[in-house]
Amino acid sequence: MQPLYLTVREFSEVSRVCRAKVYFLLADGHLKGIKLGGKTLIDREHAEAWLKSRPPVDIKYSPAKRAAA
Repeated sequence: MQPLYLTVREFSEVSRVCRAKVYFLLADGHLKGIKLGGKTLIDREHAEAWLKSRPPVDIKYSPAKRAAA
């Protein structure tokens, strides 16, 4: 059984988002978190949904421009 909540460090490691950005996302309401004692915990389901809602990468690659550089 997976835990219902992740620590900020665990979410940061899994998502590759720096800790400062995680706290920013929590403060802005993009991620749902709770306080348990002195720890900040992030709702796993909500975090997974937030990650899946991120837009896909749109890389513009032109071999001709690369060769000219």
